Amino acid sequence: MASKICLQSLLITSVLLKIVSGTSQDEDYDYDDPALAEPGSPAFLTYGQRFGTMYVESDRALSESNLRTILIHNSIYDRRRHPSLNESQAINVSISLGLHSLMDIDDHRGTVTLNAEMGFKWFDWRLKWNESNYSNLTVIPVQDDDIYHPTIELVNGLDVSNSKFLAPSLALLHSNGKVLWYVRATLKTRCFVDVAYWPFSAMECDLRFGTPHFNEDEVQLYLHTSSIYLQPFVEHHKWRLAKGGQFMVPEKNRNLRRIFGESLPWVRLYFERRSNNFLLAVLSAPVVVLLLGGLFYATTSDPNVNTIAILMEIIFLASFHAALVQMIPASTKTPVFALFVAHGLLLLLTLLLSMPILEFIRKRNTRPPIWLAASARFFTLCEIGAKKKTMTFNEATDVRGEGEEDYSEDWSAIAQFLKMSLFGVCLTVFVVVTAVSFSPLLAPPDVRWNSSQIRLDDLQLV
Repeated sequence: MASKICLQSLLITSVLLKIVSGTSQDEDYDYDDPALAEPGSPAFLTYGQRFGTMYVESDRALSESNLRTILIHNSIYDRRRHPSLNESQAINVSISLGLHSLMDIDDHRGTVTLNAEMGFKWFDWRLKWNESNYSNLTVIPVQDDDIYHPTIELVNGLDVSNSKFLAPSLALLHSNGKVLWYVRATLKTRCFVDVAYWPFSAMECDLRFGTPHFNEDEVQLYLHTSSIYLQPFVEHHKWRLAKGGQFMVPEKNRNLRRIFGESLPWVRLYFERRSNNFLLAVLSAPVVVLLLGGLFYATTSDPNVNTIAILMEIIFLASFHAALVQMIPASTKTPVFALFVAHGLLLLLTLLLSMPILEFIRKRNTRPPIWLAASARFFTLCEIGAKKKTMTFNEATDVRGEGEEDYSEDWSAIAQFLKMSLFGVCLTVFVVVTAVSFSPLLAPPDVRWNSSQIRLDDLQLV
């Protein structure tokens, strides 16, 4: 028992000695001393060990911070100054575009709003450094407001209140003076709406970029590539980006040419409306009405029934055409579907106006020309020369006269023949005009529009 008590006393004594020795080492440092902030110092390491944390700032981070201070945060660098060695020499700025999403598109107003990422590249000789002096640093990030960057404007933008459409971002500085600037942008511009094949409308949108300057040799924009990057691109539920490309186009406007330079980078996008089953079902209604009305007109001989049916079709198509005027955007082109409905109305009006003439022909009882009666009965599959003889009776003299020949069936066949001929001519004209209206679908595509100019890659600037 005594030995057990002695062992416990020895263990407690050893633990107390270790605590006292550790405290004596720590007491050599003042933890309120600013020297603790110096990485690698004994006090710094002891402080981190005592409180269970360890923080060591690398030489690379220190070099980056010092380099940023030396290059930018000094009294010499002026971000408003032209970065070229010779101020009379233009600075070349490469531009590239990557689309992220189609925020809003209005085919009635002809406007589109895009969320995009733009990349710019230029060289600033004031931002060079020797890599060996700064832990072999080749690239450092900086705030774009801390360095010189060209003022980029969307020349044909619609949102005048938001002239600075580029959001604040970071720029990457390279040791050779190259500056890469990737920035998010909200682009809103006006588009040309092609309603020729409505409801499959198409919109052609142009984005013109420029940098305002007083000296035409100050900044020169050029395209890094003719491709547009689409990774990632959020598809729109109603519209599809079909084609796109970038071009350098000479500016024709004298005032804009004086402000932005001789040529501007243009981005052209071509959007197509996605197919809509509900809309197609609604638009198929006039086609079905015309087909059923034509079949009913060709097979029914009662003129009153034909007149009522034609009037109902005219009222339906006229109401449908009035609705189309409100649905289709204003354009210099006439939609093919509107021409289709208009030609259908003309066809029905022609048939309606012909009904009194056909009825007058039907009621005639004189002998028709033999060739006309034969042709009518041949095409209407009636018996040729069929006649009915009727007896006349004079009540005053009570004398029966000789029966007169009745040519009403011949004239009815002629009226039916003329009706079918008129319907065939109108239908032929209707089909030909509609086919001519749709003929641009067979035209070869513009060679300038190449789907390969849309790249499913991330935005890159080499």
